[in-house]
Amino acid sequence: MNDLIDLQKFLDNFVDNDLNFVATNFDDEKVNNLFQKSQLVIENFPQQSAGFFALALLYKHLQKYDFAAANACAAILFVDDFLNKNKQKLLNLLTFLDGLVATKENSKFKTHLINFLKVLYDENNNSGKFSYFSLNNLFNQDNLHKLHGNLAFMYCQIGDINKTKKHADLAISYDKFDGYHKSLMLVLNSNMCNVLGDLISAENYARQSIKINPKGDGLLSLGIALNAQGKRFEAVQILSKACEIQANNHQTWERLAWAMLNIGEAEMAYKIANVAIEVLTKNKNNFDKNLYYKTLADSYSLHLLIDPYCENKKADFINNITMYSNLISKSYPQQYSYDSNYKKTTKIQTLKTLKIGFVSGDFRHHVVMFFFKKLLQELQKNNAKNANKIEVFTYMTKSTTNEDSVSEEIKKLSHWRNIYNLDDNQAAEKIRQDEINILFDLSGYTLNHRLKMFALKPAPIQISWIGWLGTTGIPTMDYFLADEFCVPVG
Repeated sequence: MNDLIDLQKFLDNFVDNDLNFVATNFDDEKVNNLFQKSQLVIENFPQQSAGFFALALLYKHLQKYDFAAANACAAILFVDDFLNKNKQKLLNLLTFLDGLVATKENSKFKTHLINFLKVLYDENNNSGKFSYFSLNNLFNQDNLHKLHGNLAFMYCQIGDINKTKKHADLAISYDKFDGYHKSLMLVLNSNMCNVLGDLISAENYARQSIKINPKGDGLLSLGIALNAQGKRFEAVQILSKACEIQANNHQTWERLAWAMLNIGEAEMAYKIANVAIEVLTKNKNNFDKNLYYKTLADSYSLHLLIDPYCENKKADFINNITMYSNLISKSYPQQYSYDSNYKKTTKIQTLKTLKIGFVSGDFRHHVVMFFFKKLLQELQKNNAKNANKIEVFTYMTKSTTNEDSVSEEIKKLSHWRNIYNLDDNQAAEKIRQDEINILFDLSGYTLNHRLKMFALKPAPIQISWIGWLGTTGIPTMDYFLADEFCVPVG
């Protein structure tokens, strides 16, 4: 406990010095160390502002403004003695948030940030600026559910699942919402539980939401939870109802297509996937261009999972994979470049250690592992015999709830990374930091694939192997590894 108190004092000093201190005296390693210390304080003192305040300043320094804003709002919400000692810093942070609202492109995050700040806005001030706040509003019990609710949605937009659920739970606990907004919070919690793999809780939250708002998004969340639990026919029934009520929502059609495929109705799934694309295309003006391309790519990705199960759809499959490839090239341009002669001039024998990475959601009880585990064992034997080592990294694309005894075996044979909660850019950067020489995709278009990450080219050589017996169509995929059975001669 004394160590934690000392750590809080350290963060207090850090905040006092603000970002000038970081910019002039801290390298990347020290910034990472500060992140770890801030997270440790948050874990042990979740209702205090120090850790959140430090994270906000760090993210501001790194120009990750959405993350800075969310943690700044959390620091504001958990007002305590630490924050009261730093009122000027708080006002500076609020001014920063005000500037973010003024300059940030239109987004869901911005909407929830504005709503959060409006609760703090001093209505007696006629300036019309968000930078004038009445902090007394923080202590008004009638406001806390709104603050937690908007902060939950902000954390959701930046992909922080646990904090999303935490603040959604707190928002609901005040029992101040009207029916509509309470149902939204319950749906948000259901979605987070689905992501975390807590499917029973996801189902329960969704059913509570449906009781309050029978025509709301709870139907979609319930269908997702039921399908993931293997209650597939019930999922089809619920998702069919969701499509009747929300026919203009492409996501409901996509989830119904996926559920139909799971009960063996591939031809019906194919037709429904087409409807999803039609609905999305019709509503493209509701998205900015880049987000539209990304969302449409996801729809075609689902189609590519369905197409092989359908009769006489070879031409459609080729067309769909071409569409997906074009959309990926537009929305996920290659981020990393390499010497054009890398493949020709870099000889494996000259590398003291060859780093190989494998990306999959199937590092568990799965047929792909019958092949893969044997490879890892052989590579380990090679390392025992040879001076030149092969270092193996495994990147799991499913949540930790999907890990099992096979996962534990693979962890012992490789450097294990779970990238489920990382977006494509973050995952690509993680692979870059690991300095991978050759990166293998073991998923293709199957569930939880990360082909969009491969489009960013995080490794100089990228290869598609088992898990998908065909081309990915991704321009940055250099090779497809197969034998004469997968790719017959001629």
